[in-house]
Amino acid sequence: MANPIAFNTGRLYTSAGQRIAAKLTADGGILFVDVDRMIDGYIPADKVRELQLTLSHRDVLWAYDHHDRSGCYNGRYKGSVNSQEEIAALRRYAGEHAPALAR
Repeated sequence: MANPIAFNTGRLYTSAGQRIAAKLTADGGILFVDVDRMIDGYIPADKVRELQLTLSHRDVLWAYDHHDRSGCYNGRYKGSVNSQEEIAALRRYAGEHAPALAR
């Protein structure tokens, strides 16, 4: 998996918080998963360019929160024939690399 990011928003959706992982897709979009809310989403490449978004905690969370302006949509990413595998790998990455909240 090429240079994914993983972070915890600190929002209390679960006892672990809200763990998110994201990566750039081959077409220049951003695929992300929210492990704790069991949501995956995609920010289309044209919106990434138009809004000058980067693969960063701030930009991914902004696009997720402002889906009406960012063109982000939740649901199954169909950008490649391996999309289910990409999502599963990103979920594993988030589980392993996004820190859970301290108790």
